[in-house]
Amino acid sequence: MRSRTRGILGTALVGIGVGALGLHAAPATAGAAAPLLTYVGASGTGCPEGSVAATPTPDGAGATVIYSKFDVRSTGPVVVQHCALRFTVAAAPGTRATTLAVQHRGGAVVPAGGHAGVTTSYEWGGGDGGFQNSWTKEGAYSGPWQLDDTLPADGAARCGGTTELVLRVFAHVRGADGLVQPETADGRLTGALRAGAQRC
Repeated sequence: MRSRTRGILGTALVGIGVGALGLHAAPATAGAAAPLLTYVGASGTGCPEGSVAATPTPDGAGATVIYSKFDVRSTGPVVVQHCALRFTVAAAPGTRATTLAVQHRGGAVVPAGGHAGVTTSYEWGGGDGGFQNSWTKEGAYSGPWQLDDTLPADGAARCGGTTELVLRVFAHVRGADGLVQPETADGRLTGALRAGAQRC
């Protein structure tokens, strides 16, 4: 895995209702327009102020998110970093957001006797979305990590309204020269997010 201490460490394509990295949310029901995703901001030790940039897709249905500081390194003791990405999801009149399909991927270096992991969780409308997923690896290991998440809107997405979505990523590593990054070995996009829609 390529390691970089400066510059762009990872990117993520965030999109709803459009193709991205082969992910497929539950299809929209006939005539249901895809909801629109708007990036609001990010906070956390893995994404301090000014370290995340989001560029909307041309159709407004998604965004490309670039991390520049999400770089978890250990000299021995466990080190944890986290990032909370905030979006709003606006449903077209007469529709609501349904399932989300999300892919996260990156790379890790775990020394012998060490440990690394990445955990994702989601909140809809300011409440606990009830979904969490984890990738863990014991050392020695050097290679990719990936999480494929599929979760329901859990009833929080309002019909024809705008709902807040919070996506949280926690990463940790233990062991000398341990490393976890939201980055693939070839530096390509690290993830995708999309939502389906249905009439309501």
